[in-house]
Amino acid sequence: MRSLSELIAQVEAAVAALNAAVGEAGFDAAVSDGELHDTVIAAQHAQSALSVASGRLLDRWDARRVWEPGGHRSAALRLSRDAKLSKRTASEELRRARRLTLMPVTVEAVVDGRLSVGHLDLFARANQPHRRALFTAHEPVLVEECSKLRWAECVRLIEHWCARADAEVGQQGDQGSPGAQPSELYASETLDGRLELTGSLNAVHGEVFRTELDRLERQVFLADQQAGIDRSPAERRALALVEMARRSASSPANARRPQPLLTVHVGEGTLKHLCELGSGTVIRPEQVADYLDDAVIE
Repeated sequence: MRSLSELIAQVEAAVAALNAAVGEAGFDAAVSDGELHDTVIAAQHAQSALSVASGRLLDRWDARRVWEPGGHRSAALRLSRDAKLSKRTASEELRRARRLTLMPVTVEAVVDGRLSVGHLDLFARANQPHRRALFTAHEPVLVEECSKLRWAECVRLIEHWCARADAEVGQQGDQGSPGAQPSELYASETLDGRLELTGSLNAVHGEVFRTELDRLERQVFLADQQAGIDRSPAERRALALVEMARRSASSPANARRPQPLLTVHVGEGTLKHLCELGSGTVIRPEQVADYLDDAVIE
């Protein structure tokens, strides 16, 4: 049986060989577009499988508290320092590693190349303690369905599953999830007089804002085309945001307010716990209660 150090040495040798091959001057001429595409996809699958293997090692390293010597306060700090990672990346790697044993079917699908490490993280966020029994029972079906879908469709499927699972166990949803958090915006003036904006909007506020921002940004783009002006998308969005403020300041009192479109998937009992915004973002009914007077519902 080969030792772990021997296996790691093999992986490092394979990575070095791949880097050397890609760096060769005649690489592009020697490889067809089809071969290059297949190699890129294979490399991505291998990277996801390697993340699983690395995560299994990391889970054992964490469980045996190998990180403690030297007075380190946490596993994330030790990993961050010795692996040259940011604290956030180290924490994310540890979080993923600790969840691998809770999702054996998902892990197998990642190793086989049917899913990516992104799916592993997506499933982990869904596999919360109050849903764990249901997730264990439904995991094979979720893996099978997601292996056939594009990423955005997988996200919607998992969000729908979470909503149904919460309804089944009598949970009101994840109050700590991004969609349930209040909207926040910070506007800070910098030393050079610029205004720096940071913040986040909940799903409904984000739908209203992004729809209007995209519409006005498109108007700026068309006007720039006619005038021969070349601006970046970020510059156009900034102008669109300023235009929003101008129109708000000059709008009449009886102007029509934006109406978010809510889509309710109706079946036996689903009206109580399952709906979407017009963009497809899955939300919970408790998130839209304050907007029902203004919303359009289909």
